[in-house]
Amino acid sequence: RDMLKLARSVVEERQFICGAVLRPNLPEVLDEIGELERNGADYAVAVPPYYYSVDQSVVEEHFRRIAEASPLPLILYNIPGCTGNRLELATVRVLKNHPNVVGIKDSSGDLAAFSRGLLADEDDSFIWIQGEDYLDAASLLIGAGGIVTGLGNVMVEPYIEMYAAAVRGDVTAVLESQ
Repeated sequence: RDMLKLARSVVEERQFICGAVLRPNLPEVLDEIGELERNGADYAVAVPPYYYSVDQSVVEEHFRRIAEASPLPLILYNIPGCTGNRLELATVRVLKNHPNVVGIKDSSGDLAAFSRGLLADEDDSFIWIQGEDYLDAASLLIGAGGIVTGLGNVMVEPYIEMYAAAVRGDVTAVLESQ
């Protein structure tokens, strides 16, 4: 709560704030999203169910219920290395039609699925965000809406340069930054 309030006071309304919800069950996810909203977040980022392996119908229902109950727009977070449950592209294609689902952060490392989803997506309101650092340049060059970098916590400048280069269409600079 304190970090969200501090972040909001620093960026004011100049920047949006995403808050990640990494909870094991739906009631805790929804409680935490409420905290995010009350303390300055603009978006909620949520993971698939984790610990137990589940099929895609369970993953879809999980996200649908979050999207329906969340007061914040929802960004799907595909990170199967941590959750044990992949968010399949077919499921993303269904979920992106929910009016409260606005994007996906994909940390799966599956550039093929990411690019198939991004390149086939004609809806500019749904944002495709790369979350796997070694795929940032490739993702930006095919039109990803953003990146979320873990390594940027140590040294952010190359990632800022990479994104700016992608925006201006400088392929060489994007690749050099990577």
